[in-house]
Amino acid sequence: MAAPEAAAEAALGCLGLDGQARVRARGPALRVLARLGDRAHRPLPVLLRLAGEEGDPETAAALWAAGGPGVTGRVLELLAAGLDAERWQDRHEALRTVALVGPAAAPLLPALRGFAARPEELGAWPAGALARALWRVGGTPEETLAATFRAWDRLRGNRPDMAEIWAGMGSAAAPAVPLLRAELASSRRHDNDGAARGRMR
Repeated sequence: MAAPEAAAEAALGCLGLDGQARVRARGPALRVLARLGDRAHRPLPVLLRLAGEEGDPETAAALWAAGGPGVTGRVLELLAAGLDAERWQDRHEALRTVALVGPAAAPLLPALRGFAARPEELGAWPAGALARALWRVGGTPEETLAATFRAWDRLRGNRPDMAEIWAGMGSAAAPAVPLLRAELASSRRHDNDGAARGRMR
C-alpha cells in the first residue's frame, strides 16, 4: 500500500473510534486528510457524512482537500457556520480554511469584510488569519493592507505571515515598507516579545 493510502486508512480508522479516543484523534486525523489532498479521495464519503453530522472548519478543510470544487457548496456552509461561531478559536480555524479555499470562497467576502470593519470581534491570532483570507479570497489591496496592519500591531507572532502577504502583493504593499524596515532594525523582532524565558540559577 502506498504511503498516502496508508495514511488515509489510518486517519479513517481514527475517525471510526469511539468515546474519548475519537475525541482526541479526530482533529489530527482530519488534518492528515487535509494534507493528503485529492490523494485522500477514498475518504470523501466519510467526510461528507461527517460534514452532515458534526461539521466544523477542520472537517471543511479535509473535505475541500479531498473533493475540491465538487463539494464547494457544502464546504462554504461549514465555513459560514464557523465564521459565526462564538469561540474565537472556531472563527480562527474557519478563517484559515477560507484562505485555503481561496477564490472559491468569494461568497464569504461580506462576512470577512464585516470582521474587518469590526476588528474588536476577533482575537489577536484570528486577525492574522483574516488578513490572509481577505488576500487569498480576493479582497482589494487596500482592504487587505488595512487588515495586515491591524494584525501586525496586535500580535508579534502574526508578523512573518503579514510579511509573506506583502511579498505576494508586490508594489501594492509599498505602504508596509516602513514597518518592515523598523522590524529589521529592531533587536526585538517578531519572535522576541521581551518575556522572561526562565530564570538563571
